[in-house]
Amino acid sequence: MPPIAENAQRAVTVTFPTGSFTEPGVYRYVIQETAGSAPGVTYDTAARYLDVLVIADANDALSVQGYVLRNSAGAINSDYTYDDQDKSEGFTNTIEQYDFNFSKEIEGNQGDKNKQFTFTLGITNAIPGTYPIVIDGHHMEYGAMYGALDEYIDESYFDAHRTGTLVTIGGGSYTIELFASCKADATESLIFDPPKSTNRELFNYLETHAAIYEPQRVMESSRILALSTCQSADTIERMIVFGVLE
Repeated sequence: MPPIAENAQRAVTVTFPTGSFTEPGVYRYVIQETAGSAPGVTYDTAARYLDVLVIADANDALSVQGYVLRNSAGAINSDYTYDDQDKSEGFTNTIEQYDFNFSKEIEGNQGDKNKQFTFTLGITNAIPGTYPIVIDGHHMEYGAMYGALDEYIDESYFDAHRTGTLVTIGGGSYTIELFASCKADATESLIFDPPKSTNRELFNYLETHAAIYEPQRVMESSRILALSTCQSADTIERMIVFGVLE
């Protein structure tokens, strides 16, 4: 099963000016994180308690013997131990990731079936809480446009064509690493109505229904892109290929 999330860590240094310690004992400091303004981030502003043990040598010179960061202000015993084990690992901020879906419908019969068709995606003023990207494309003969998606049901073809590039309107680009392919009806909300599902629910669906599914290539925090095309004019069945945007 894919891991729950990716983690990024940052260390900070706490400096005590000269004269901070005047006698042996335990000095307790309350440390809190100041919430920032990054969109979608939930800041961990709960207080942590830094206990610093200061000792004196035979000449009454003071030095730091040790320290511990705790989640609560528990009582300290006379031997400088605690009755609970509430050591803190630091502050943990979380971020929500969402995607959205859009499509393009082609009408008429004068198009060149062999001409390359390009989607350009631009994102401006994105607001947290908006949702895996699903791009619907017209199914054309001879593998034109999204007609080539049919081939991804075959494992050998999938393995030979598992990467692509998404170019944005601002000139940026994302690598697409494919991890699954399946067929599903256009009414399948887990795929075609992303705000009503999560990556975890999508993964559970793919484990049961996908022709090809490689969970080691994707995580719950991944940005997922789905390429979808119809199978015929008489059915609502779709061929979908799933990839991770990197």
